[in-house]
Amino acid sequence: MFVKCATTEPMWQRIKRQEGALLGIVVSMLFFAGRGLADMTGLTIVTLVTLSTLYFFNDLTDCVADQSNPRKDSPYVDTLNDHRAIFWAVLGFQKLAVLIVTAFLYGPEFAYVVGTTFAVNIAYSLKIKGTPGVDVLWVGLWGAVIAGLGGLNHPWETYTIVGVMTAISHIYQVRIDAPVDQAHNVQTSAVVSLRLTEIQIVSLCLLLAWLIGTTTTMWLGITALIPWFLGKYLNSGRSWVFARYYFGIIWLCHLESTYGRLATF
Repeated sequence: MFVKCATTEPMWQRIKRQEGALLGIVVSMLFFAGRGLADMTGLTIVTLVTLSTLYFFNDLTDCVADQSNPRKDSPYVDTLNDHRAIFWAVLGFQKLAVLIVTAFLYGPEFAYVVGTTFAVNIAYSLKIKGTPGVDVLWVGLWGAVIAGLGGLNHPWETYTIVGVMTAISHIYQVRIDAPVDQAHNVQTSAVVSLRLTEIQIVSLCLLLAWLIGTTTTMWLGITALIPWFLGKYLNSGRSWVFARYYFGIIWLCHLESTYGRLATF
């Protein structure tokens, strides 16, 4: 378990909870932009390692509080708590290695993207996670920056759509985690006010409607209120599951409308 905690386990924990969709988003961006197989494979690996490193940092930061979180894997959390000092050293080495390898293989621009995701993630975990209102928007920024690993030549709407979908997904997550966060005095948007998260999700859905409506069709844009509807009438766990399926559909529609890649087959 010790070796797995520092390598595959952070990402595996997300996959088990049906998270980690950002990896698929980056891969789809590479494909629709027409990247070659070698580039797609290499940047997918870079994205996978970057995300795993980000999640490893988050898990180390939260491992004490996660001991009382029923959604988290107990053996994994216990191992993190038992070897925290060593894992922090391993994490520092991992971050440096990812930055150096990315810069060497793909140049400074992609290394800047990786470095920015690290900085945004650190700020969230150490400070912004407990700043109501800002927390959701900051996670959206985090998602948009990670999308940069899918290439830096996409339209700005593409990165913004990723950010909005990530932010909406985070609203479901903080609603689920609200009891644990409240017990540890972490003032997320959901802990402070359910109405605040309602305002956030409506605002983000309207922004998503405009983005999808202008890049695909108006009729598809109208459907962007579905995540709000799901959150209003289903529990947060089920809402999150159905919203991910919806996001997958509109995301592929956006990419095909922008690049027409599937039409070439």
